[in-house]
Amino acid sequence: MVFAMPVKEAFAPLLKLRHWLNPVRLVPGWQSASAPALFRGVALVELAALVVIVISRGA
Repeated sequence: MVFAMPVKEAFAPLLKLRHWLNPVRLVPGWQSASAPALFRGVALVELAALVVIVISRGA
C-alpha cells in the first residue's frame, strides 16, 4: 500500500501530539465528570493541528 505512506507520515505529528496530551498523564482523576470537556478540547487541538499539517503540505 504505497498510497498509505503519505497519509501515515502526515498523521505522525498528530500521533505524537495525542501521546503528549494523554489525559492520564495530565489529570490524575481524568475519569471524572470533566472528562468529556477535556476530550473535546484535546480533539479540537488535534483537529487544528491536522488542518495546519494538511495546509502546510499543500494538499
